[in-house]
Amino acid sequence: MRTVSASGWVRWGVIVSSIAQPLSMLRGLRRKSGLCLAALYGPELCPTESSQPLALRITNVGRESVVVSGIAVRRRGGSVECFLASRNLPRRLEPNESTDEPLDPATGLPTDAEELYACDSSGHEWPLCQCGLKELLEHQAQAACRSENVVLP
Repeated sequence: MRTVSASGWVRWGVIVSSIAQPLSMLRGLRRKSGLCLAALYGPELCPTESSQPLALRITNVGRESVVVSGIAVRRRGGSVECFLASRNLPRRLEPNESTDEPLDPATGLPTDAEELYACDSSGHEWPLCQCGLKELLEHQAQAACRSENVVLP
């Protein structure tokens, strides 16, 4: 049986610590809080429920829980129209947890919306990407035309 000297233990300690240190630093650099927003519409949302065809999926992508306090729309002129999107807000989201927030079809999104974002309890705004907002506005217009029996080109 081979014995390991004190200097051998020191070498193994240096090797293990040199591997553990960068991993610890990477874990510390990871974002502590963050929300990811995605646009949902039509059958993606709920194939049986056609009364609320538009929704916003809010996912906590950080490593700490976040309290989502509401959803707001910033219009082109810079004015902010805040509104609570559904019965589920405010809501605490644990890491990797998500919630689907239906957007009220009666009021809908303003057609001059520039930005749609979720607000957390610390006041931070987490925006939906521009292509997601554009898709929501297009599907809202299509849903309005279907309800009025108008065909879009």
